[in-house]
Amino acid sequence: AAIATFYYVFIASPQYQVETQFAVRGSSQSSVATMGLGSLLGGTTTQTGDSYIVTSYVESLQLIRDVQQELGIDLRQFYTRDHIDWMYRIEPDMPLEKFTEYWRDMTDVSFNATTGNTTLYIYGFTAEDSKAIADAVLKVSERLVNQLSESNRQQVMQVASKQVDRAEERLRKVQAEIRKLRIEEKITDPTTLVTLQTEMTRTLQANLATLETRLSALLKSVSTEAPQAPPTGSRRSAAPAMSARRRSTPPRRRWPSTKQSLAIPAERTPRTCPLRKRPTWPKSSTNSRN
Repeated sequence: AAIATFYYVFIASPQYQVETQFAVRGSSQSSVATMGLGSLLGGTTTQTGDSYIVTSYVESLQLIRDVQQELGIDLRQFYTRDHIDWMYRIEPDMPLEKFTEYWRDMTDVSFNATTGNTTLYIYGFTAEDSKAIADAVLKVSERLVNQLSESNRQQVMQVASKQVDRAEERLRKVQAEIRKLRIEEKITDPTTLVTLQTEMTRTLQANLATLETRLSALLKSVSTEAPQAPPTGSRRSAAPAMSARRRSTPPRRRWPSTKQSLAIPAERTPRTCPLRKRPTWPKSSTNSRN
């Protein structure tokens, strides 16, 4: 403890901390939510996923290389100053892989899922160096966020395009079926065909009920051998088959009128026609001529 106290009091160089907060948001998030494609692109939202990616990127070796390649800034130079104490001062030619471990000790980044903000702390040995490092990190991080947003947008566009293609294919199939129905049935409006078929089925069912009632009443008043019974029974037996055939098979070509095809013939009671006597014409007398 005494050694640590001696180091921090007499040897340790002062450090400066820069705090930065930012939030990763973009148009792709609202597009995904609006189209209902969040479940297709993953369980988390686009904002949360991109924020965690940026958090890992800040502490990675890739960020150090991107700052050096894109901005021309070697982050190692800020930690090789002569005024830095011997415990924190590094060599200018330290390998980047080893410097990555040192870099993680000089940065602190966290993401708050509740507020959606990412907090970044940068530690340097001068106020100017700390600010310069923070600006460089934010620039390359912003480029990464733009790439992620563009990638998400392309992904959403691909999913939406596939949905549109499937919808167009279904529409083409429906239109082909409608054209086929119009050609076969000689009718322009398919709803008219359905309406007519429904009307005929309903009428046949009503006729069946009427025939059953008529047959029941007839059998109560006359014998089954009566001339009126067989025709009524035949029509009653044929009605269910006709109704089932109308429901299973659509009518073809031309539709007869409802009154013409569904009229119930009236019951005819056979009558005995009275015999009429042939009239007797008087015989004409023939006068003979002498």
